[in-house]
Amino acid sequence: MVGRRVRYGVVGIAAAAFSILGCTLASVRFPEIPGIGGQAQAVDLIAYVGSDGNVYTVDPEDGKVVALTDDAQRIPDANGALHYYSDPAWAPGKTGLAFLEAAADIESGSRFSVWVRGEEDSASRVVFSSPNRVPIYLYWSPDGKQLSFLTSDTRGGPLALHIVPIDSGEEKVIDTGQPYYWSWSPTSLDMVVHVGGSSVDQPGVARLSLLSLAPEVTETAWDLAPLSFQAPEYSPDGGSILLSAVSESQGSGLLLVGSDGKVQSVLSDDKAPIAFAWNPPGEVIASMTFDPASPSGLGRLSFLHLTDSGEVKRVDTDAERVVAFFWSPDGEELAYFVPVAPGSNGGGSNVALQGPQVNLRLRIADPRDGTSRDVTTFRPTSDFLRILPFFDQYLRSTTIWSPDSRQLVLSGYDAAGQETIFVVSSDGSGDPRPLVSGILAFWSW
Repeated sequence: MVGRRVRYGVVGIAAAAFSILGCTLASVRFPEIPGIGGQAQAVDLIAYVGSDGNVYTVDPEDGKVVALTDDAQRIPDANGALHYYSDPAWAPGKTGLAFLEAAADIESGSRFSVWVRGEEDSASRVVFSSPNRVPIYLYWSPDGKQLSFLTSDTRGGPLALHIVPIDSGEEKVIDTGQPYYWSWSPTSLDMVVHVGGSSVDQPGVARLSLLSLAPEVTETAWDLAPLSFQAPEYSPDGGSILLSAVSESQGSGLLLVGSDGKVQSVLSDDKAPIAFAWNPPGEVIASMTFDPASPSGLGRLSFLHLTDSGEVKRVDTDAERVVAFFWSPDGEELAYFVPVAPGSNGGGSNVALQGPQVNLRLRIADPRDGTSRDVTTFRPTSDFLRILPFFDQYLRSTTIWSPDSRQLVLSGYDAAGQETIFVVSSDGSGDPRPLVSGILAFWSW
């Protein structure tokens, strides 16, 4: 998983999050967290990384904060030692939580780890730790029983895809490549993977495959040449896979493909760079196309409605400068972000998504008619900005929406310039409500 070349160039997630030396792993345990720990019901909590580099949960209703770690050191001490946590990820439909750790000490060397707490766990445990391989992304299986993640080797080489069963903790590498994107099947038994980028840029290297995980890992290569996109995606019912590719015999563009790699239908013959995602009910696809000649990394938003007759109804929007989007859990609305210049009234078409002088305007689109409404404008934290080039992978594994589809959690700066986690109503009523000091937050499923 690396930057979309036509959009942002290379954005170093690993460098931004963990480019430090390391020290021996600190002993950290989860306290009991209201709503998780052996209970099967869904929770309504926000997991976030605080400004101090520790991981917390906060109840958005009563503001109760629970610290999951307390030994982070985000600012180097006199000896250059650092220690902090990153990227909390909730298990979908379950009560598990995972997050990353990085530590640095001149004397002890480096250590990068993945911490996890499964549904039945009463305390956290390390499921991966290495002095050289840096975990950069976490993605739970739909059943919450397995955790997949990518690592980048500080000594060079391709990314590695790891998987660990939560009950046994036997972590293993199941594939390598770069860039690397994937989607879990709803059954949690398979993955569709997109490796190596576009076949136009990387002929003979770029590939689309099905990884079957049981009883052992096997790969079935598909006779499809990937076009310019990042993350493929299973339909919510598991019957189709959405991707952009060339099929010599069955058409090319945005395709629906079966688990056998055969093309079911061509949704669009547009071969431009694209990002996409199903809404949770599986009735509508949000797509964002990019001008390959433009380096801005800003796309045009459209909706594709799949009808019972098999026809595709396209609904265009006036959103032409979109940087990322996230579906609401009920699939009724789509939140998206547009960069604007600080202090502008919505203009700033030449604003680049780089550097400190950028704000994001949060808007909500209605997929039925393509209309949008403004919600708020804020200055995002650098940690939130770094996930945006990869939003089409992150929205498979995280959400900024509340479970009831009425609120969103934002990671930004307050009026005094302090890193803050906000909650905002999706209807745009009221001002964003500051919750806690923090740099990155995701809502539980």
